[in-house]
Amino acid sequence: MLRFFRKMRQNLISQGRTGKFMKYAVGEIILITLGVMIAVQINNWNQKRVIENEAIVTLNNLADNLQEEVFYNGLENAAERVLLTDSLLNNQLTVSDFRRDQRLSDLLSNYFRSEVMEENIETILIQESIVPKKYRSLITWIKNHKLYMDNYTRIRNGISEQVRRNEIIMEDNFPWYSLDDSLSNEHKYQFYLKNPYFRNRLMNLQKVNKRLISIYSISISQKADIAGEIKLLNENFGLDELIIFFNEMRLTRAEMIDCSAGDEGVYPFLLSHLFYNNTMDTLTYTPKQSSGGSVKILPKQLGFITRTDEEYIQFFSDNGCINFKVELNDYIIIE
Repeated sequence: MLRFFRKMRQNLISQGRTGKFMKYAVGEIILITLGVMIAVQINNWNQKRVIENEAIVTLNNLADNLQEEVFYNGLENAAERVLLTDSLLNNQLTVSDFRRDQRLSDLLSNYFRSEVMEENIETILIQESIVPKKYRSLITWIKNHKLYMDNYTRIRNGISEQVRRNEIIMEDNFPWYSLDDSLSNEHKYQFYLKNPYFRNRLMNLQKVNKRLISIYSISISQKADIAGEIKLLNENFGLDELIIFFNEMRLTRAEMIDCSAGDEGVYPFLLSHLFYNNTMDTLTYTPKQSSGGSVKILPKQLGFITRTDEEYIQFFSDNGCINFKVELNDYIIIE
């Protein structure tokens, strides 16, 4: 091909056809320029595809990490400690309860998990501008989750400092506090049940713990929601696969019951639950203690809702009511 063009140039010059030669020269320059531009564009496309693939790999790794964090969430243990503390502060416990349950002697401790922000979250936020379009809505959710976790870490660190001060005060003023014999333990039990100083300290800590457990519960649902959305975007997920995905995180499917069931308060703090609307109806959910009004849930929507002191969660559509009895780590499938 090069030999052909070279011969054409030589013929035009030898024949003195300068005008045609100039037209040919300009055409050749244009062709070369176009070829270079096309090559550069193809290279840019390839580089963009490589960068986008790296972002997708990071998102998939993030989904796996978040799924593992939900699996080991520790929410049940924290909730039980908060409920035990309420029982003590409401004078519902006796010395016998302390002898049976060693956790009651450790209520002034920090029993929430120390969360480590995933490196993949930071990476995705740095790569925000090159994340493929179909994942862009996830960026807002990831940012919100990071804010929740930053707030969680700040409050938990404050609790740790409060616990440390409590430990110093107890050890300095009560010699039996650090001992673990039967006589010292009996001193502790009486102290925990009756001492106003201890109860005041515990009451202040309980207020912060209830706030922290609400933030923690929402963050767990956020993790599961983000991981689920990534799976739905990347894989051919149907309802069966989604249920398997939820179960792999040790979440339990909530039981659907009759709408006439009454509501009984269970947890004195905010809790969050993952849901998937597997119907073609637009639903509404109104929390019992809500200042923000009803929440609209679209067909085939994956998300989470929060509740306070409710045993049952009801959704409403034009076809009527759908009611679920919810436990601590339940998820909801609306059918």
